[in-house]
Amino acid sequence: TSISTYALSWDYNLTSISIPSSVASIGDGGFYACFNLTTIIVDPANAYYKAVDNILYNKGGTKLICCPAGKSGSVTIPDGVKSIGNNAFYECEGITNVAIPSSVTSIGNWSFCDCYSLTGISIPSSVTSIGNQPFTGSSHMQMISVDAGNTKYQSIDGILYSKDGTKLISCPGGKTGSVTIPNGVVTIKNSAFYYCDELTNITIPNSVISIESYAFNLCSKLTSITIPSSVTNIGSEVFSYCENMKTITVDAGNPMYMSSDGILYSKDGSQVLRCPNGKTGSVAILSGVTEIPSCIFDNCANLTNITIPNSVTSIGDSAFNNCCSLNSITIPESVTSIGYWAFEFCFNLKDVYFYGDAPTMGSNVLYECADGLTV
Repeated sequence: TSISTYALSWDYNLTSISIPSSVASIGDGGFYACFNLTTIIVDPANAYYKAVDNILYNKGGTKLICCPAGKSGSVTIPDGVKSIGNNAFYECEGITNVAIPSSVTSIGNWSFCDCYSLTGISIPSSVTSIGNQPFTGSSHMQMISVDAGNTKYQSIDGILYSKDGTKLISCPGGKTGSVTIPNGVVTIKNSAFYYCDELTNITIPNSVISIESYAFNLCSKLTSITIPSSVTNIGSEVFSYCENMKTITVDAGNPMYMSSDGILYSKDGSQVLRCPNGKTGSVAILSGVTEIPSCIFDNCANLTNITIPNSVTSIGDSAFNNCCSLNSITIPESVTSIGYWAFEFCFNLKDVYFYGDAPTMGSNVLYECADGLTV
């Protein structure tokens, strides 16, 4: 009577599915990442669901639940559909166009994620709710358009914003070159520029207060970023996997953050918050830093030496994950705890020196380090 959440996910052999009349519940992502699934059939006697053109809807036709990931070409959503569900078109890599009717009021979380062949999307005036990360990973999408009559959202230069211009919601993944965020934007939303790997420069105005988690994740062509004095909140892993970013600069007037040698720190210097992935050579963490939080140096693959000062007391999970050019590290006596996987995949790490008493350590701290590692 039910198909649970992700019940048939990642089944590469599944090409078609027939849903009998007895099924009364299908969880989100029930057919997630079934890349060869092209056909969804629903027994006409089913009281809860129906299929139109092999796409799954609720019986009343008001909610689009799932487009099979193997479907290709254009999709025209029928008039009368009010909501596009969570993950509805997730990883529909062959879909080239989706026409959204003016009956739609809600677009769910991750609804068009990883739709690699989509080059654009048009949001009608009727849409009043858009969930988290709706277009993340759609790497060829160059334009998000919004009907001028929409009261909740707008598009500026192909980028999705709230109607009042205070929130930057989503930059399409295929956008190239430089982006200047308009003055008046207060929040850069979660994953807003995620996987915008053709952007070479992003200018943040002095109106921005909050940069949410993963905002610039996987922006592989960015070489630097400047944080204005207005920013008082930066979420987790904002600049992760920006493999060519060498410098994070913070305006000297910022009350919460500072930078030194291109590395992001808390203003009081007690926390190192992000080393850019493209940084090379040697790094000396500032004296006075007491904590190296999780993932701060992860994937800094070209760092050959990192000096940890005697002020540091804790090293977080995966803090130095995949620093694969490191060949030695010295842990000062001040360190009392080291998190899980702290030096995982540091393939060339041969020597680890501990001073003082052995710290408390999570599992796999030195997982997949060099053969013959000595501690």
